[in-house]
This record gives sequence, structure tokens and C-alpha cells, in this order.
Amino acid sequence: MTFKENSSRIIKYDFGRKILLGAFALFFSYSVANAAAECSNVRNPDVVIAVASNMWEPAQSLAGNYTTYFSPNTVIQVCHDATGNLLKEINGAVSCSTPSTESNYSLFLAANATAPYEVCEDYKNSSVSNYTTGIPALWTKNGSLINNVTGIIDLDNLDISGGKVAIANQTKAPYGLAAQKIMENATKQWDEISGGGYLNILDNIDLTYLYVNATESSVGYIAYSRVCQNGSITDGYGKPYPDYGIAQAGIMIDQNNATKESIAQGFWDYILNNSTSSTDDAQYILQTGYCYGAPPSQ
Repeated sequence: MTFKENSSRIIKYDFGRKILLGAFALFFSYSVANAAAECSNVRNPDVVIAVASNMWEPAQSLAGNYTTYFSPNTVIQVCHDATGNLLKEINGAVSCSTPSTESNYSLFLAANATAPYEVCEDYKNSSVSNYTTGIPALWTKNGSLINNVTGIIDLDNLDISGGKVAIANQTKAPYGLAAQKIMENATKQWDEISGGGYLNILDNIDLTYLYVNATESSVGYIAYSRVCQNGSITDGYGKPYPDYGIAQAGIMIDQNNATKESIAQGFWDYILNNSTSSTDDAQYILQTGYCYGAPPSQ
């Protein structure tokens, strides 16, 4: 994985993962995928943070900017998975009354506004704060499969191509639940898609994007941040749904380590600063570089 830096100093990442996409599509086609948390490849991290999969690339960009311009020599490792999976890993027990080994995470950035409140009380190390608004989007590499204006999926063409409609698991991933609501309320296609064998449910929103990106025969509901910069889709064809925006909140996790908690607090303060006046500001990066909405007030 390598850094890329554009003229506005927003550090973004080139994952170099496209060579794996063919195998990915073959393995995950027409199935519900189960995946463990994936982490950035860094050595001897000072802190490890857990982020919902829609924040996988943005969080690494934020960490890169923060450690480059504000906290040199700090190493932040970013791990991602579906919000529900991360919550289970953090709580690590059947019930909060009988906690087991604590996770290694110092900060938890969820894909909704409710999961941080569900962290076991003994593990909470701050109040819950909203940090951004995520936007779901319908997306495909094949423009003939969707109407960019109405968001209607051309199921006849999809059927001919043998493609699927990919979404993240609605029980674990807030973006998957948003996708279902869009199909129920905005396009009125949910019954036909879910009952007609078109649906492919994946474990998190990153896997959903990778699946759709691996084939030109499928469409999917992904995080707009994955394919957008400066308010426009930069790859493929799609339609964002800002009316179905998702308030995303986070919370610090108690590590019983003052040094780790101080580093995590500095990074969390950086994210929560609402300034967008500088290209180095976290909210500028999220809103301009990745097309997130401003965080809603608490």
C-alpha cells in the first residue's frame, strides 16, 4: 500500500488491490461472505482504531495526514469491519456483566449513531460524538444497468448478464439497511429484487464495493465515499442518496494505558474539529475528498 498526495495535500491511498478482484468475485459470488477485521499494514503501532468499513480508506487518509502534519512519529493502525462485527469484538462477551478480554482498539468509529452507545460501560472512555454523515449510493461499472436519475435498476439487462444486486448485510452494516430502505421506498424494487434471486448480501460495505468493482455485470449499494471526490463520481456510474444519509458516531475505548489514550484522544479531537478552512482539516478531507456530509449535531 502506498501513499498518494494530490495538489491540495489530501493524502489518499492507492491500495493496489485490483489484481485480487477476479479471485474475489469468484469466491464471493452469490454468497453471504464472512470476514474478520482487516487492518492496515504498519509496524509497532502506538494505537489501533476500529472503523466501520465505509471509513476504511478515509480513516487511513486521516491518519496519514494527522501523523504527517500534526503528530510526527506517531503510528496509527486502522482496522475495519462491519459495525456489528466490531461491536461484538470490542465487547467481547455474551453480556457486559461478564466481560472477557478487552479489545486492542482505542477508538471506535461506527457507521451509525447507535452502536457506540452499545459499547459495554466498563470499556467506554468518552462520551459518544457524531463525526460525519455517510451517504449511500447505487453504483455500477456498467451504465446500461441503472438509470442515474431515477436509480431504477434495469433487471432485464441484469438478468441477461447474470449479474446481482449487492448490498452489505443489513443486520450488521448500516449501509446495507439503508440500501434496503432505498429499494423499498425510493425505487420500489425491493420485493422484486429480494424475491427474484437478484440479491447478493456481503458481510460489509467494503466487500460490497469490491464485488461490484470486480465485474461489469453487477450493481450494488455502496458508500458514496468510495467512488466520489469533490462532489462527483470519479469512476463508473451511480446515484447518491443524500436523503438517506447516515449519522456516524464514535467513542474512545478504555485501554488502561495513559499513553495510548492520550494519542487516541489527540486523533479523535482532530476528527471532531468542524473546521474546513484548511486542506489539512479532517472535515475538509472527509467532505471534499470523500463526499461525506457534515456531522449532525448531537
